[in-house]
Amino acid sequence: MMANVADQKKMSHLQTLIEMLRRSAENTENASGIVYINDKGEEEWISYYELWNLAASYGSTLKDRGVKPGDRIGIIVPTSKEFLGAFWGALYVGAIPFALYPPTLMESISEYQKKIRRVLSHAEPAAIITIPPIRTVIMNSTQGTLSKNILIPKNFTGHSLYEPAKRSSTDVAFMQFTSGSTALPRGVVLTHENVLSNIRAISTALIISDKDIGISWLPPFHDMGLIGKLMVFVYNNTKLIWMSPQYFLRSPIRWLEAVSKYGGTISAAPNFAYSLCVRRVRDKDLPNLNLSSWRLALNGAEMVDPSTIRAFIKKFAPCGFKPEAMFPAYGLAESSLAVTFPRLNAKPVIDTINRKILAEEGRAETVEENPSLSLSLASCGKAIPTIEVKVVDENGKEREECMVGKIEVSGPSVCNGYYKNKEATGKIIKDGWLYTGDLGYIKNGNLYITGRIKDMIIIRGRNYIPQDIETAAEEIRGVRKGRTVAFSVFDKETSSEKGFAAVEVSTDNPEERARIRNDVLKKIQETIGIRLRDVILLKPGALPKTSSGKLQRSLAKKLYLEDILTKRGRMNRLKWMLDFYLQRIIKIFRKNP
Repeated sequence: MMANVADQKKMSHLQTLIEMLRRSAENTENASGIVYINDKGEEEWISYYELWNLAASYGSTLKDRGVKPGDRIGIIVPTSKEFLGAFWGALYVGAIPFALYPPTLMESISEYQKKIRRVLSHAEPAAIITIPPIRTVIMNSTQGTLSKNILIPKNFTGHSLYEPAKRSSTDVAFMQFTSGSTALPRGVVLTHENVLSNIRAISTALIISDKDIGISWLPPFHDMGLIGKLMVFVYNNTKLIWMSPQYFLRSPIRWLEAVSKYGGTISAAPNFAYSLCVRRVRDKDLPNLNLSSWRLALNGAEMVDPSTIRAFIKKFAPCGFKPEAMFPAYGLAESSLAVTFPRLNAKPVIDTINRKILAEEGRAETVEENPSLSLSLASCGKAIPTIEVKVVDENGKEREECMVGKIEVSGPSVCNGYYKNKEATGKIIKDGWLYTGDLGYIKNGNLYITGRIKDMIIIRGRNYIPQDIETAAEEIRGVRKGRTVAFSVFDKETSSEKGFAAVEVSTDNPEERARIRNDVLKKIQETIGIRLRDVILLKPGALPKTSSGKLQRSLAKKLYLEDILTKRGRMNRLKWMLDFYLQRIIKIFRKNP
């Protein structure tokens, strides 16, 4: 049943997220809620009324354990009913939850414990909620300091003796921590108003109603999965089909089967997931899929590849998937979630520009498509309601259309900064504007993303800090300390980013070089949790540095793609420098004869 005007007005005056859940729970006009699909494919119905009672139960137990409003609560629980109870229960008692990802098979337990220890020592949670298999890992991570308040589902008794804590719109709702950093952890601090403002803007821009049906396999410790799916659908009292990332990754067709089975209308995923479906869903299975109900296939969290868009539309057109459903979007955790959306019911807008002019002049000049000369970028649309977006130069002056610059964002959903990290906060928020760390340009009012400013490596929607990979690689015997760079390269075959590490070594022994390469690959997988495409072994002095001695990751990547990096070293450094400056001189005189 379509929400009436009165209901919409009531929702617009909500002050906190727990009020939002209560409002949906009290709406008895429909049986909206969550269909949870576990990793065995078994379904469980959780109505929003039941979710409210679950939150009350968890919240009451937390209060009995001494948790007070404003306390931090760490949640390390996979996609499950228990996660819902833990997160909403923390909000119920007025605490500040922060969700961290559980251990993965690709990451060694010892390295995972180091990362978790850094975040937990920084956040100082009053309690941690997890599941039995992870509890021992967390206890070892905290060295027993939190053993009394590491809670598991059976600790939550099922009673609900208390009313929810009174909180205001300006109180902190929850935090979102960046993962994997070796530096001081960065916890994005979001107030209730930050999140509710973004939820309202998303709901307005997408015209979401209780007739919609959401499908999600996104992890709940990620802003796209937590806010973009769980919270947006609670706000709109809309049914959500919810499964785990592992359930999707083991068989990507399950995502599309859920859309088909339940008549899903809205679902979101990073670009790699659409590419995965193109490659792994068999043609013989297409007749069994009906994707005609899918009106919004949001594509975000990493760079959107136009070739993936085209391939997905082409492959699944026979299943009823409409080109207008593909919906490239842009957002970031520091702005709660969403920043820009394209126009509804319109085909994706692709800008094909001159690659050379973009690189040399920072200008997006439209050209005919040519694989060796052009670059195609997908429009991420215009700012959603209440949000402002601008592109500025190094001095903060707004750039003209089609000129690349730094992307900045302003609006009520922008965070107040990072938890207990004034230095990092001061670098991203100035005069009410959020410095996103992304580069892009605006054309015909639409935003196009051209890359990251700080060499952030984004693989499958997750952010990896280059320094983490470099530090891990330098622990391997034979790798020169301080002589490693990490970067990613876009792989057209898989339509995703692949990680690389370039390391300087002093040996020419083939067996020793093979050992170093294999050890670095293994260390990165165990430490960071990703498989690098390759480890590039270089001669001493091969990696480019600034005049102050800092390694230049972007230049190293450029030299690798131009097949120059592996030819550099002490013996040919002078020749390389001469060639480099000769090419610069030639370019100057070609432009100014």
